[in-house]
Amino acid sequence: MNFEKVWLIDFLKDGEQHADFYLGVISVLRQLTLINRAFFKKSSICLKNLDKKTKTFILKSHRNKIFMHIYLFNLIFNIFIKAFLKKPKNVIFLQVLPVHYPLVSILRLFVPKTNILICMAGELSFLGRRDLNFLQKIYKKCILISLKMNLSKIKNLKFLCLEKRVFDNLKKLGMNENLVDHIQHYIFRDYSPKLYVERSRKKYAASIGVHSKLKNSQDIYKLLSFNQNKYSLATSGLSDDTFKYKENNNIKHFFEGTVQSRYIPVDILFKNIEENIEVVLFFHTGASGYEYVCSGQIYDLIWLRKPAICFKNSPLAKYKNYFDFPIYTVDNIQQMNDKLIEIFNSGKDNEKFNISNYDLRNLALKKWRKILYL
Repeated sequence: MNFEKVWLIDFLKDGEQHADFYLGVISVLRQLTLINRAFFKKSSICLKNLDKKTKTFILKSHRNKIFMHIYLFNLIFNIFIKAFLKKPKNVIFLQVLPVHYPLVSILRLFVPKTNILICMAGELSFLGRRDLNFLQKIYKKCILISLKMNLSKIKNLKFLCLEKRVFDNLKKLGMNENLVDHIQHYIFRDYSPKLYVERSRKKYAASIGVHSKLKNSQDIYKLLSFNQNKYSLATSGLSDDTFKYKENNNIKHFFEGTVQSRYIPVDILFKNIEENIEVVLFFHTGASGYEYVCSGQIYDLIWLRKPAICFKNSPLAKYKNYFDFPIYTVDNIQQMNDKLIEIFNSGKDNEKFNISNYDLRNLALKKWRKILYL
């Protein structure tokens, strides 16, 4: 019997959501083996990047959360029934809801020869956050129970962090190391950075991506009070509706609006960052939950070769222990101001990168080759 190699599943994301990660995984998998079956929503960009030999299944979308949860539970059951009958070597969930963690942990016992892989992303932030609502507290418990419990000696399940930094932080929570492993995130995009600095253009220090209260994005206005016209400040991205755009001639907002109300094409956003921003600013602190979440923005910096500044108590500060690139740590806003002046005066920080996106992809390839049943 000729067993199928890989089934790839995502039932949560639409369009280009998580495209960097998803398309990166697809690219690596296609280099290693054949993706036999793929389960995605109709709008997912992933469908355009699959091999012609891949059999695709279009999944439904539900706006009502109750119907969505019922549909997803039924979908997972059906996938495992098909896996029981077809016996694929690998079933990869690119993301599931935390309430599905225990469900998959049990169902995988019925397909002992199939390698079940669950990629963990933003939901892990619940492990480090304090401001959780009732549902989020349930999600947190589902994650902790699933990562610690050992139902069987059958070792056909792995929960995958997207990088080693998150994996090392999870180990401190007492997870079952037989159940958890890590892969390597990297950037996969059609847009190709030029990787040079056009000095004729005005350069900014800026916060990028989604701006929010959780990330303390409002602190850019505090930084403004220290700036004595030594550099220019900006934002590049959208608000999650908790960050407020203030009318101020001394801060350039390249884009305004919320992620709920508008969409910025990826190529436009990153062309803006590459051409206009000299230094990226992070205002996260230890209470943001990012010690358990792979920061896509850090990988954007490595890809675009942009230096960054963050606070010493930020979980992002630990990235300097894993990758050799210029991410500077400061104690407070005053020191951030001083460091910015130093960087703008030197203008050579983009030359200090000893890690590249190409290096990260090679790491990703090695990790997936090790984890998959081939």
